[in-house]
Amino acid sequence: MTQPTTAKLGQRRITATRRVAGLIPVPAGPVPGDMRTALTERQRLIETAVRQLLQTAIDAGEAWTTRMGRPPTSEHASPGWFAHATTIALYRRRYDITGPVALGNPKDITNPGQASEYRVASSALRRARQVAEASETRTPRRQPQQVEYGRQL
Repeated sequence: MTQPTTAKLGQRRITATRRVAGLIPVPAGPVPGDMRTALTERQRLIETAVRQLLQTAIDAGEAWTTRMGRPPTSEHASPGWFAHATTIALYRRRYDITGPVALGNPKDITNPGQASEYRVASSALRRARQVAEASETRTPRRQPQQVEYGRQL
């Protein structure tokens, strides 16, 4: 027979927090329709602006963008890399980080909210690097050797 406290352990579900551009938490509870519409529109505007900011930084060759690895060119890896890079770009924008270090100096974190977002952005940075490295090290598919079955002397 299981104890009531241990019986609940199996019932827990882990749910990921939905976030705007991978960084800003989206309200989880019920939201009135007009408020939901406004939040959705704001999310779209933020994500569009941050993607433009990221692309401008990449095109300018800003040092912090090179620390994430090269943007993959494959259709499979590119969206994931850009999603992670967008999270980093939004973190930089929200906390006015202008230097070459992707997430700035952790000693400059001033409040728990920023510390939480730093952890999210740090995870995005790790993942962007992993995607870039995997994309660079992926070897192209080998072509099968052609074998001639003719006579040789």
